[in-house]
Formats: sequence, structure tokens, C-alpha cells
Amino acid sequence: MANTETANRSKIVGTIDSTGQTSSITVMGSRLVDVSVDYDTNSFVGTIILQRETNTGALNVPEFQNVETYTSSTEKVVRSAAPTRYRLDCTVASSGTAEFALTAGNRE
Repeated sequence: MANTETANRSKIVGTIDSTGQTSSITVMGSRLVDVSVDYDTNSFVGTIILQRETNTGALNVPEFQNVETYTSSTEKVVRSAAPTRYRLDCTVASSGTAEFALTAGNRE
């Protein structure tokens, strides 16, 4: 994935122009996750999936579960019930570049 991003434990921002996963953010406890995906600015055509870590599988490799699928620009707030990690997975990238931000927000 040719993506550019700035990351820390509670926020990542960047661009996506090919398939693959972003870095993940860590959400501690019962918090909100702000999701922003912009398809419009750079005419992105593709599919991006928000994923949540479900557990660590064999050989300590994290396993992720699909939460929501995006095929157009979106700004959402997702509730996280327990400490976990979130990331974006671009499964289809036909053209353009998407801009994104994932932010671990405040407690509910």
C-alpha cells in the first residue's frame, strides 16, 4: 500500500492510493472513534473497510474483524466498548487518492 500517514497511539491521518492496511490506533476503554474518509478531494474510486482487532491469533499475529465498509466519503463516530485497536483496510483502489483520519475520542 502506498499510503502516507502520520501516526501516534490515538490518531492517524494520511492518504490511500492502493490496496492494503493503515497503521492502527489504540482505543482505551469505552471511547468513541472518529472516522473520516474523503473520496471527493482527489477523486478516489475504491472500497475502504474499518476494522477492529478481535484478538491475537496464532504466533501473536493480530486478527481484525470488519466493522463498516465505505465506498464514498464519510464522517462517522463509532463506539468502542473495550480496549482495542482500529485500522482501515483498502480492498479496492481503482483510481485517485483518499484522505483519511482515525481518532480515538473522549469517553462517552
